[in-house]
Amino acid sequence: MRSAVVFGLEPQEMESIVRNLPQDTDLSLADVFTDIIAYPGFAYIINPWKLDNKDLEILFDFYIDVGENTAETIIFIKDVSIPKELSKELFLAYSDFSVLEQKLPILLKTSYERYCSKVIEIY
Repeated sequence: MRSAVVFGLEPQEMESIVRNLPQDTDLSLADVFTDIIAYPGFAYIINPWKLDNKDLEILFDFYIDVGENTAETIIFIKDVSIPKELSKELFLAYSDFSVLEQKLPILLKTSYERYCSKVIEIY
């Protein structure tokens, strides 16, 4: 089963994500920062205000190190400066959840399809 992973979201935000998940996927809740990196998923929806600056830096450094092998989509629900080294297709920032919510169905579907095709390509 493939998962969308969330961190720092409100219950109603998680409910909205669950309603928009592609078929045969589920939602995983990252309780601590390290779960974001440890949990497998096709999309990560993160409230960066729930991370301290050091954690955000570690997250960005991790994905810069992974480079082109990244198959996941990382979505922030608050404005955050994404390093220029990271793909603008895979690292997205929305001003708040309501803006993201309008795009959730297609964004989650596209993220899942991209993830599946990339995983097949890698293996």
